[in-house]
Amino acid sequence: MTYCGKSDASSLTMENVPWHKEVCNFGEAIAQRLSARGKSAAYSIATEHEHSCCILLAREDKFLIDGVWHTWIDYPKFTALIREYYRTGGMATFKTEDYMAATPDWAHYQSASRGFDPVEQRWKRNKSGAVVEIQYKSSDSGCG
Repeated sequence: MTYCGKSDASSLTMENVPWHKEVCNFGEAIAQRLSARGKSAAYSIATEHEHSCCILLAREDKFLIDGVWHTWIDYPKFTALIREYYRTGGMATFKTEDYMAATPDWAHYQSASRGFDPVEQRWKRNKSGAVVEIQYKSSDSGCG
């Protein structure tokens, strides 16, 4: 659940939002449970974005290639493939493996960056609404 403000359609509040650590623990439990069942491919948490309180569970047999996660999209390659698909009336097909790209180190699960792209600038608003520059420092809450 991501809280986006009060709504007459919902009684959910910030109290309903899990901590990032809780989301990670839940994701790890899901991966372990799937592995224990032995009926599906092994899954692991591949990436995270702490501030968004998000993780990505990915299949190891498909997206972990030679120890490197490939959970990103090579958009120029995807665009070329989709154009060829439409140009040929659907005769030129493609698979995920044809356009996937290596996941940057900063996006890996449990990286020091916790999913924040180091080239991006984070901003915070003070009580008056003015934007103030801050230096990011991770917190237990996952909200920076």
